Amino acid sequence: MFRKTLILTVILLTMVCNLQAAQINSSWVGGYGDWGVASNWNPAVVPDNSTDTYVVTIDGSSETAYVQIYDSFTMDSLASYGNVEIKNSEIYPGLTVLNGLTNYGELLLCVQIGGDVHNTSGSYLKMEEHTNIYGDLINDPDATIEFRLIDIDVEGDGDGGKITNNGLIKCFSDGGPGEVATFENNGQIQLYYGSANSEIFDNNTPGKIIGWGHLTGDQLYNDGVIEASAGHLLLGFSSVTNTGSMKVNSGADMFVMYVGFSTSDVNNQGEIEINAGGSLVCDANLANQPNSVTMLKGGTLTAIKISQKAGAIFEGQGDISGNLDIEPNGLIRLTGPVNIFGDVQIDPNATLEISDGTTLIKGHCTCDNGTIHLIGGWLIPQGGLTNNNCNIIWEPGLYNNIADFNLDGKVDMQDFASFAETWLWQASWY
Repeated sequence: MFRKTLILTVILLTMVCNLQAAQINSSWVGGYGDWGVASNWNPAVVPDNSTDTYVVTIDGSSETAYVQIYDSFTMDSLASYGNVEIKNSEIYPGLTVLNGLTNYGELLLCVQIGGDVHNTSGSYLKMEEHTNIYGDLINDPDATIEFRLIDIDVEGDGDGGKITNNGLIKCFSDGGPGEVATFENNGQIQLYYGSANSEIFDNNTPGKIIGWGHLTGDQLYNDGVIEASAGHLLLGFSSVTNTGSMKVNSGADMFVMYVGFSTSDVNNQGEIEINAGGSLVCDANLANQPNSVTMLKGGTLTAIKISQKAGAIFEGQGDISGNLDIEPNGLIRLTGPVNIFGDVQIDPNATLEISDGTTLIKGHCTCDNGTIHLIGGWLIPQGGLTNNNCNIIWEPGLYNNIADFNLDGKVDMQDFASFAETWLWQASWY
């Protein structure tokens, strides 16, 4: 009898609790006002989960909604429409949104958020004060997120956080997202001296990052496009794998260096393009893997060591700084004036081809059973040349007379004297 009475009591208590608890749809009606004032809401109850829970809507479609946060509030979900500003007025107050905040309009968000933040297609999300998002950040196609002056920490829900960008992210004046475990970019990121930080940064095939500023973290995987434009772009990662395109525009610089204590090796399996007046500086080794393409279009390429694998393409003119190793069966084609500030190693069956210009090697050149192919071009190994069964091929070029060695427009004895001075004596061929 006692047990039946106890069971009946539990059932009745459960029914009473269920009758008391409700999910309330709460709408902002306050215009400019305080979240914590009941008269700013319909129904006139401050949305803050306790016995009841709240689904909150803030609609600034007809009139901009200015919502001030002076405390901490919890709700089931929050949807923003039209022009809305949500700002905190204390140091640590914030909103905990259990099922996430979804923006359908133009939202200025300057308050700590617990839960995911979802910026839907056609919407615009601005973040102008430092805050934390204890959830993930999702930006849909045709949606825009703007970071200005400050960094936003995307902490996640105990997992470090994730940013998924399928739209457009703009980062101004050191503004940008950070402290995130994974950044997956399938859209476009525009940097105007902006920044982003992520342990793992995946710039996928449709993704494009362009501008100047800072990208930092642990590992960078680029299968899309990273383009330095109008300034200095720092890629501060412990490792960089490029299967897409890394491009440096004229007047811009791209620096690849780890901000920690180790160097940042670059594994190039895609394309690198360096235009005139631009530079790519790798504070580490650069390995050009088979089927990769490196185009030097009058710019400067710098690395501790550049390894050219068989099947990789390396062409163009400009300056190369660092030791250059053309591995067995590898090929590098240089055209026009080129300066190499370092040593050059030409391995067995590897080829260094020079066309219609002079290549100056400031360091030492070693050719071990490889080939130096000169097509109307000249090689000056200023630091000397070690000839270990090197195959040297001379043939006329398309634009220059190969006999005009000193490039004075005349073929005379001065050309022979210049050839003898450079090749026979200073270069120590024999």
